[in-house]
Amino acid sequence: MKQTKARRLCVVVAALLLAAVFAFALSACGLKDAIDDLQQEVSGTEPQPGEKTVMVYVDDHAILAVTGKDYFADLLQELYGQGVITVLDAPDGPYGLTIKKVECRVTETVNGESVTKVYSVSDDAPNTYVAIYHTVDNPDLKGTDYVTGAVIEQEAFGKTFWYSTLGAASLPLYDGACYRLVAETY
Repeated sequence: MKQTKARRLCVVVAALLLAAVFAFALSACGLKDAIDDLQQEVSGTEPQPGEKTVMVYVDDHAILAVTGKDYFADLLQELYGQGVITVLDAPDGPYGLTIKKVECRVTETVNGESVTKVYSVSDDAPNTYVAIYHTVDNPDLKGTDYVTGAVIEQEAFGKTFWYSTLGAASLPLYDGACYRLVAETY
């Protein structure tokens, strides 16, 4: 009789512990979302609500996009779904979305003939990665050189682009902004 009561007590305690662990896991997920929201609000990097018109540069190819998406990664996935981007290799990893390759195939008429041009940015070469640059003039979104502390910027297409401090999944979209994918070496 004592063994039966002890077993039942162990089963009840184990069930309660399992329920507590499950409840903690669910609340931790909600806590992470709340912390992310607070961080964006404090840093001034909240996405701009509503429809936005943005320009995305893949290599030398410009893509004009009108979207209701809030983040750059979501826009890339939307453009891929529409067939505007023909290759999107961007797995979700431990640090968020990692852009490995983006490619656009554009058919143009040259001298009366149909020619397909391929515009591509990838991390295929040794010691390379795909970096994101943008034209959003927000100090919280401008990346700096880790040695000198200077803001990293590039001139391209008649615009000043700043290296993004945020990855694709957390980089907000702003109406009128330009976003550029560049293969960088390290």
